[in-house]
Amino acid sequence: MPLGGRATYTLTIRHPRGDRVQLPARGSDPFGPFEAVGTPAQGERDEGLVVASTYAFNVVALEPGSGGIPPLAVSLVSPDGKAYELAAPAVAVEVTDPTANEPLADLKMKGAKGADGRTDRVRPYVVYVRDWTLAWILGIAGGVLLVAGITALVTRAVLRRRRAALPSGPPPVPPYPAVRERLALLRVPGTYTRMGAKPFHVEVADAVKEYLGRRHDIDALEMTSEELLDALEKRPAGGLGRVEMELFLGSCDIVKFARGEPTEPEALDVLGTGERIVEQVERAMVEVDMRRAAAEAARAAAQAAAAQATQGGPAEPSRELQPAAAVPSQPRPEGRGAVAEGGPGFVPAAPSPYAPPDVPPGEPAAAPPVAPPAPSNAPLVP
Repeated sequence: MPLGGRATYTLTIRHPRGDRVQLPARGSDPFGPFEAVGTPAQGERDEGLVVASTYAFNVVALEPGSGGIPPLAVSLVSPDGKAYELAAPAVAVEVTDPTANEPLADLKMKGAKGADGRTDRVRPYVVYVRDWTLAWILGIAGGVLLVAGITALVTRAVLRRRRAALPSGPPPVPPYPAVRERLALLRVPGTYTRMGAKPFHVEVADAVKEYLGRRHDIDALEMTSEELLDALEKRPAGGLGRVEMELFLGSCDIVKFARGEPTEPEALDVLGTGERIVEQVERAMVEVDMRRAAAEAARAAAQAAAAQATQGGPAEPSRELQPAAAVPSQPRPEGRGAVAEGGPGFVPAAPSPYAPPDVPPGEPAAAPPVAPPAPSNAPLVP
């Protein structure tokens, strides 16, 4: 066999049923100049009273020589724990070095360097072993995440159902009445002395900021003074200037962050500034709401008219009675206050068929006859 050649070493052990076979440990060089590569193939055959266990080793020749494979020691362990050893017969194998007859004397050993520092003549083979550790870890982690997600969804659905079943509380107070109530409480005599400078100014600033945030739909309580001023520049303020708002916020920030100690009249002036800001902004927002409501009403009316025109077709002419042309009255006789014939501006008119007859003086005139009503289907006379 050439150096580096491969061979299969088959070991068959016949032993009583129930005995366990123990092969030599790896690293003990049981094959002499040969080395086993990989895991041996195992087989078992029932032969009646005994069992034949077969092991097929893939061996590689690492050293030249004629020593062959020495006897292989195998241990058997009976079910009651007793151990005894067997020895497989030696196998005569001659390993030849193909490079032994080459003239070069300084041949270098080829191969990979092992952990013990020796250089193997044969490149080691990569042995792939199935390892399911990572698959198990990923599977367990995925299962835990799946269970956690399902639990979160179920909990959310249950909480939402309970929240929907709970009776709703009272409606929130509108922003303007709410801020007026908060600022009015700060006007109570003795409030500044009882609260102190910092809590008083913090309450004033928070009340005004909360009102502005709710009225303009911004997160005013989480904004800095500069951010709030920038946010209010493009919103209705009722003539409120940036300078006045900046002075108000600056007065509150000095007490809040710089530990200022203003007097009670100065604190009440800051409170008054906050009240004026609220009033101006509320007035501007009311005007905006009114204009928006008027625009919405006009838009709704236009949409209703368009829908009616689409559904009903062209509008029919109005059937309301139009006023008839004025008919000049019959001239009265002389002596009854009538204008004489031929007077200035008088135009004689044709006698009316419904004019009353002449009545002697001193007798009441009879009521003129009433014209019969026109039928409902008669044409309208303009």
